[in-house]
Amino acid sequence: MKASYALVGKENVPPPVATTGVKNTKKRKATEQPLAELSNTTVIQSGRAAVPTTVAVTVSDGQPLSKKAKADMAKAAKAAAAQATADLLDVSAITLDGDEGHDVPVHETCDMVRRKVRNFVGKNGVTQAAFLRAIGVAAHGPGSKPVNSGSYSHFMALKGPLSGNTNTAFYASYVFFEKLRIKQKKPKSADRLEMERVHRHGVDTTRLASNQHYIVRKGTTVAMDKYGSVHIY
Repeated sequence: MKASYALVGKENVPPPVATTGVKNTKKRKATEQPLAELSNTTVIQSGRAAVPTTVAVTVSDGQPLSKKAKADMAKAAKAAAAQATADLLDVSAITLDGDEGHDVPVHETCDMVRRKVRNFVGKNGVTQAAFLRAIGVAAHGPGSKPVNSGSYSHFMALKGPLSGNTNTAFYASYVFFEKLRIKQKKPKSADRLEMERVHRHGVDTTRLASNQHYIVRKGTTVAMDKYGSVHIY
């Protein structure tokens, strides 16, 4: 039996069920659809793909798939999912002000970036290793080394609006997500717009925020809000 393969694209077509040995023909008709009624096409959908990806396999009428055909189908689906993930991580077509000098103004807090990372890594086939490679390239250009996993883990373990502001994972992650936002043509969030108002020139990524000191009168309170802005009252 011959089988041919072709990428269908972004169609969200559920795979047909083709089983044998069912004695109750009435039940079978109610729960199954013969391969012949599906234009001789069996569809496998990959759940890992960043964008729903399907692989169509044309088979002979009424003939069950061979083990080799099934293996080839699984291999094709895996390759399609890997390509979709690679496409998601590729932001090379986007440039930002400050890219050349690795000095892109950062308009998000450390907590905002950490939240984005947690909602991104581990989904759509994105592994931590792949993410560290992607943000390294996004922030420092093609051929750049991945962001150090130790620095990344340290940054992700911190809490606070400006906790980790000098960590390379903070800057690189911000640049990646900003390029991804532009690539996907998504609008700026309300928090992002407020950050642009509070930190007009961007968050300081060269001096530790935790090392800042203030001389105030006795009984004065110094507090930092969720945007990293310090208030003295």
